[in-house]
Amino acid sequence: MKKAARKRATPRPRDLWTLNAAAAETGLAKSTLYDRTESGDIPSIRLGCGTLVVRLSDVRAYQRKPRARGPRKKRAKK
Repeated sequence: MKKAARKRATPRPRDLWTLNAAAAETGLAKSTLYDRTESGDIPSIRLGCGTLVVRLSDVRAYQRKPRARGPRKKRAKK
């Protein structure tokens, strides 16, 4: 008798990447991805097993987005 194939409750889209994989693919640091998902700059999904995943397209969009830099600090004269 054949075993019935297990079906996932919700199919996972193909463009969801773990932060490790997304960091390796884009060249961003893993800590940067964690920080940006925490701040909401990059949308993320936490799976039932606790794994945090992101859409690679969202990470690429974050990379293309211009970011403002703060004012440069002047060096103190010695």
